[in-house]
Amino acid sequence: MKTTTRTTTTAVSALPASASASVANREWTGASEETAAALPYVDDLGTDWRPRVDQLVAEEMRRMPKRGKDYLESLAPAKALDLEAMALVREELARVERGESMPIPDTLRYRLDPPPQNKRNDVDAWGAAIDNARAQLEHQATRLTNLELGLKYAPAAWRARNAWAEATLKSYEEELARAKTAVNELNVQRKLQQEAAAKEFTQLEKEWYVTTRKCVAIESAILDLEAQLATKNV
Repeated sequence: MKTTTRTTTTAVSALPASASASVANREWTGASEETAAALPYVDDLGTDWRPRVDQLVAEEMRRMPKRGKDYLESLAPAKALDLEAMALVREELARVERGESMPIPDTLRYRLDPPPQNKRNDVDAWGAAIDNARAQLEHQATRLTNLELGLKYAPAAWRARNAWAEATLKSYEEELARAKTAVNELNVQRKLQQEAAAKEFTQLEKEWYVTTRKCVAIESAILDLEAQLATKNV
């Protein structure tokens, strides 16, 4: 709180012209000093606080050892990804460069087609068709087994997972509530301390004003007496 300069100006302006003229140019202790302390709950910032704050921030940034562009120097550089070293990616990029369309997925293994007409009497062709049918039946049996296991165990697994998620969420919410409570308690404590300090500062400012006014009045009387003595001596 910068009360010294403002109070001095008020005290000097309230005096007679003969006295104020003699002390207006006097350098008062602390009149040109600026304090870094702030009481945000009780300070009156006024209307022109933004430029001053921006100036202080700019000065502080100029004194900082690091600049904004230097904060990433301590981090390891990002690892370069060599796509050309990956065979599948390299082949796909070459296909796109040639302008070719994507190949149609092979769906033969999902069908139960008999051998073609010209191989209906080929034992090996029928053996391949039978192997394909067995493979698809085995795949369908595996799917049925997975569905049965899901029906039996999935509900309990999902309930356990949901219970864990709810417990985790509750833990985070409690931690957040504790942090908010601590912040609110700290803010209340700071506000009470600053309001108490504001009352003390106001009382000290009044005392300083009264004392300063007395000192200026005494100095004015001394100057008048000196002037009268000088006139009598003449």
